[in-house]
Amino acid sequence: MNITQSQLNIIKAGLIVFSQLGKSKASMAKIANIAKVSKPLLFHHFGSKEKLYKACLQFTNEQLQNLKQSTSSSHSFILMLKEIQIAKFNLEKTYPGIFKFALLEQGKIPPIPPTPFTTHDLKRMKKSINPNQFWRMLYYLSLGYQAALDHQEQADGLIQDYQQTFEMIENLVFAKEE
Repeated sequence: MNITQSQLNIIKAGLIVFSQLGKSKASMAKIANIAKVSKPLLFHHFGSKEKLYKACLQFTNEQLQNLKQSTSSSHSFILMLKEIQIAKFNLEKTYPGIFKFALLEQGKIPPIPPTPFTTHDLKRMKKSINPNQFWRMLYYLSLGYQAALDHQEQADGLIQDYQQTFEMIENLVFAKEE
């Protein structure tokens, strides 16, 4: 998607307004106000609320695809999860409301997927750890931090807190490698 800085500002404002109010209650006037552009300029770039909404969808899909490509394919699910979550936090920090907006089209949050740990992860876990219970905790922990980041002004502090929490959990769950 090739867009100008003005169009990007409008899309960012659209993500915020659509994620807060939904498509039907969002107004072009509110989006223009948040983007700090005139309504005529907004209509010049996108033509209608429906076209702006579709541009926000396309932009969101591209950002989520880039998110998948930007993380390494580590043999450890734990390291991969940590990288993906930090990338998600940074994406939400850059484009507030993007994940909530993405969920508008998805409907409800899907059920927790089965435990995704690799054989390497399972071998490293302390014997007292139940992998399914640990996975549920990580899943809800990540969702909680993601929700806390929603429109958070101090995102860097929250991201740093997540990283420190994750390191603490890793130390508690995994045996020291020799």
